[in-house]
Amino acid sequence: QPRGALSYATLAALARRAGLPRAPEALVATPEEAARAARRLGFPVALKVVAPDLPHKTEAGALALGLGSAAEVRAAGARLLRRARGAKVEGLLVQRMVEGSEVLVGVTRDPTFGLLLVIGAGGVQAELRRDIACRPLPVSRSEIVGMLGDIRTLGALRGFRGAPPADVPALVAAIAGVARLAESLGDRLASLDVNPIVVRPRGRGAFAVDLLAVLSDGPAAS
Repeated sequence: QPRGALSYATLAALARRAGLPRAPEALVATPEEAARAARRLGFPVALKVVAPDLPHKTEAGALALGLGSAAEVRAAGARLLRRARGAKVEGLLVQRMVEGSEVLVGVTRDPTFGLLLVIGAGGVQAELRRDIACRPLPVSRSEIVGMLGDIRTLGALRGFRGAPPADVPALVAAIAGVARLAESLGDRLASLDVNPIVVRPRGRGAFAVDLLAVLSDGPAAS
């Protein structure tokens, strides 16, 4: 594997082996295949262009959300591929929409401490709120629970203004899966972004809806 972003198909397969729950999805090549996949997965769906040189899909116009019919998926697929012209496109990712609280989880390589697990508010809030917790890998599940408790903006996971509590045990299990995935990628891992993990109400799970891993040229010093 050359330096740079790991292919999505490879990364998704490794994520499954690491026990990281994923939203139901299919990686396809054409808008028509995307429409057929959406029928199998069930509406509404999200549609994304998978391309290593388009890491920020919203800003690149490479993402369509809440598509409710095969016709909408076909039209969105054609539109997104036109916008991504010139990018190194791996395909179109069709993903069943999952709603809930968003949590950013990632791993970055620090020159002193090695791989660091980072947790914070997810989605578009991740870059606006620097309310994060980080800890060197490996981590235990009890340490993950402690990290979540250190993040003020994730206090709403316990229930806020009548909203039901989130499925925190499922979130902890998913974060443990991110840690296992990072460790399985070995010494060449430079960074791993899982933004966001969507946490549903208690008993309904937590699911990663985006993945990006970047490899370095060779084993990194730590």
